[in-house]
Amino acid sequence: MFGKAPRGATQRPPVKEPSNQKLIPGWLWMIFGMLLGLFIMVLLYLWQPWRPANRPIDATQPTSAESSADETNKDYQFYDLLPKQQVTPVPDEAVPANPNNAADNIIVATPSTPAVEPTVPDDVNADNSDPVEITTATLPQYILQVNSYQNPDDADARRAEILLVGLPADVRQSTLADGSTWFRVVSGPFANRAEALNAQSLLQNSGIDSLVVEQRK
Repeated sequence: MFGKAPRGATQRPPVKEPSNQKLIPGWLWMIFGMLLGLFIMVLLYLWQPWRPANRPIDATQPTSAESSADETNKDYQFYDLLPKQQVTPVPDEAVPANPNNAADNIIVATPSTPAVEPTVPDDVNADNSDPVEITTATLPQYILQVNSYQNPDDADARRAEILLVGLPADVRQSTLADGSTWFRVVSGPFANRAEALNAQSLLQNSGIDSLVVEQRK
């Protein structure tokens, strides 16, 4: 009887001793992840790599309105330098059409004098040894007047562009009645009007406008 375990009694499982290692709770990991995501969002908002970089505006560059005003003043002064000269349109068949150039071709012609036939006095003898002076008419020459500038550097730059086309170019200085000095860019001279019109067509194909001016010596 003695020494036997009572019926229905069970053995107790061994009790595990608590571990000394402390585990981080899950809610703390969740808060840490939220803070990390918020920090990344703030960095992206401040950096904004998807936005294009703003280019700095050069304050020294003139506005389009100022540039157009300067070009208008130059054009007015350009026609002021041609006093008492008749402006006539260039014949359409003489110069090929250029759709990229809106300026009309015009010819500036100075008053011309009728051609004079060589004259020989009637009383001149064939046996006379003295030289006989024969009067001949002076043939006109033609030039292309491109533009006028108050800045000599601008005139030299335009002259270089004409030389690159393969035409002769020169810069002529003139002083107006108001005392202002202008530098005219011209091309030529040309022996006849056909050569002048051909040269004008070459300049137009390069985007350079010009006037045909007839000159007499």
